[in-house]
Order: sequence, then structure tokens, then C-alpha cells
Amino acid sequence: MSLARAIRLSMLAGLVAVPVSPAMAEIKWNGFLSVGAGKTFGSEETHAGYDEDLSFGPDSVLGLQASSDLGENLSVTGQLVTRGETGEVKAEWLYLSYQFNPNLRVNVGRQRLPLFLHSDYLDVGYAYHFQRPPTSVYSSPINSGDNITLLYDRMMGPVEAKLQVFTGSYNERGLTVEGTDGELNLNIHKNTGGALTLIYDNWLTFRGSYVSSRITIDGTGYAAINGIRDLALAAGNQTVADAFDGREAKYTFGGLAVSADLDDYLLMAEATEIKMHHNDQETKAFYVSAARRFGNLMPYVTLERSEVRGNSDLYRDIAVTSVETGTLRAYVNGYLDATDVNEYLYSVGVRYDFHPSAALKVQYTKVDDQRDEGLIGVTSRDANLLSFSIDTVF
Repeated sequence: MSLARAIRLSMLAGLVAVPVSPAMAEIKWNGFLSVGAGKTFGSEETHAGYDEDLSFGPDSVLGLQASSDLGENLSVTGQLVTRGETGEVKAEWLYLSYQFNPNLRVNVGRQRLPLFLHSDYLDVGYAYHFQRPPTSVYSSPINSGDNITLLYDRMMGPVEAKLQVFTGSYNERGLTVEGTDGELNLNIHKNTGGALTLIYDNWLTFRGSYVSSRITIDGTGYAAINGIRDLALAAGNQTVADAFDGREAKYTFGGLAVSADLDDYLLMAEATEIKMHHNDQETKAFYVSAARRFGNLMPYVTLERSEVRGNSDLYRDIAVTSVETGTLRAYVNGYLDATDVNEYLYSVGVRYDFHPSAALKVQYTKVDDQRDEGLIGVTSRDANLLSFSIDTVF
């Protein structure tokens, strides 16, 4: 499937409203469904929400979208999504759109954040060749926000330029993060950013994105971090206490992507950098994926790389001058080791378009954990995952 076709499929995720007679105020319905399953090969192996027991939850998703043209350049779009992992129904898209002219549009309401190359159709498994988007890059627990967004689209010779800028906020309660206990509550405000996409001759795409936010975190899943903060306060170390305080922290996200889809060959790559400025923790990730079409078959390979690093120079050298500072140093080092990420992921898979609106995908992923096994509190993330899905649009 070509990238141009994938972009057209993003209509299912709410990029455009379908024009109809304003007098009738007709509602246009679209939808998508992915039924996925998978399991790891070992009792201690977990990845992408899977473990050694066969599960249908992590990659199963159903979405229904309604859109309507209200006339005089005003339209409305809403999308409800339910995931097999939770069974909860959430509004991923819910916005009004006003078309100022053929090039400029404004959206107001719940929308996807333009973080990644596939953000606009992230839940529409049929729109991309992988069985799931590479988890090293596509790891954000929040993909939507309540925003005001300006979208500018213009042809410049053979190049189509798409500029998207936004500002807004978002609140989410009861988030779960793989590998952690408890739940997190996020309050994201001063959330501002944008993305620029350049498409050359419908086959070569470049994309850059940047987001800056202020984030407040609490909840039962943050209890261990609060414990470190309390220890730091008891030890008189305000620097460490501030670094482990869930109150307002600056967060920045940067991403670059390129995709080339020419004839029967597809090559794409993305790189991201996430930084929490209050403790200098950085997450860097990238993937490269290549695919080849043979009629209805499309085998592919993907290489991923992910690193998470904290400011170990600042926190590991805590001077031990008392019982409190000794305990604090042990807890901080344990936290840094446990949250450290240094891994490669290798995936091979095949997509089979057995129907004009449905595809079967099978993928094997190997996770190679590169961390030192001697780190405090570290459990190996090595894993082997075999999974499949049937993705449809309707």
C-alpha cells in the first residue's frame, strides 16, 4: 500500500470532513477495526503489553467516526475508540473545523497531537505496513489533546507543504505504563507545538515536529518517586527533591521523519528526542523500516533503537554524610538503574492484503536489552514476541 493511499486513509482519523448538503446536515460514518493477538516465548518475557499467555488485548481496537458539513465552511468531526486492553470508550477526536480558504483551516477541540509520521491515523492499523507502529518511537501515553489548531496546506510546484501549529491542554487520569505498578494522573498545560510536512511528487515525504509542555504527575504509580522526594527533603538535598517532584515540569518533544514510497519499494525512518528538563532525563529513539511489495504480499523488516538516560553525574555522587543521605543515595541509584533503557529491537513481518478493505499481518519481534545486568533493581527486558492482526476499514 502506497504512502499516498495511507494519507488518504487518514480521513478515517478525522483530518477532513466529508462535504454534504448543509440542508440535510447528513452525517457520514466511517470506521476501522483491528483484531490482534500475540504471546512471548518465555515466562519472564513481556513486550508491547504481551506476556507468555496468548492475549487479544494490546493490539485490538475499534473506532467509529462521524463527520458532517454544517454549511458555510463549518464542519464537525468526532471519533470514538475502544481498545481491547481496557474496554473503555474514549473520544480521540471531537472538534469543530472552519475552512477560511482552500489553504487554511482551524480546528477547535479534541485532536491528535502531531507527534509522529503516523499520528493522524495511529489507530488505523490498515493504514501502515507494520503490525504495530515501532514501540521505541511510538511510546507516548498521550496522543490527543484539547487544542486550537491551524492547518495550512499549499502546493509549491511538485512539493505539497503542510504546516500544523497548535496550543492547548489535556488531562488524563488512571493511566497505566508498562513495567510500572499503579496508575498515573497527568495534567498537561501550556502545550504548544507544530509539525511541518513536505511531500515531493507523492512519493517522498519529510516531516519535522516539536512540542513544549508543562506536565504535572501524581497518582499511585508515582508513589515511589514521591518517596524519593521525601527522603531528599529529610536529607536536606533540595536539588534531588526538585528533580523528583511531580509538580509542574517542562517537557519537550522533537521528531524527524522521512518516507520514500516508490513503485514496489517502501523505506521509512523516524527519530525522536524527549526531555524532562527538571531532572535532565532524555529519551532518544529511532527506527528504520524497509518493505517490498509482491502483489498482495508485503514482507518487511524493522530496526529500532531506544535509550533513556538520567543525569547520573548529578545524582549518583550524593555525598553520604548521614543515614538519611546514605539511604537517599541508594534509592536514587536504584531508581536511575531501574528506569534506564538501552535496547535494540529487530522485527520481521509480512502484510497480506487478502481483501480490498482488510489485511492480515504477522510479525516477530526480538528485544535485545543492552543494559549491564549488575545494575541495581534491573530485570532484563530481553523478549521474543510473535503476534498477528487482521486490520480492516469500513
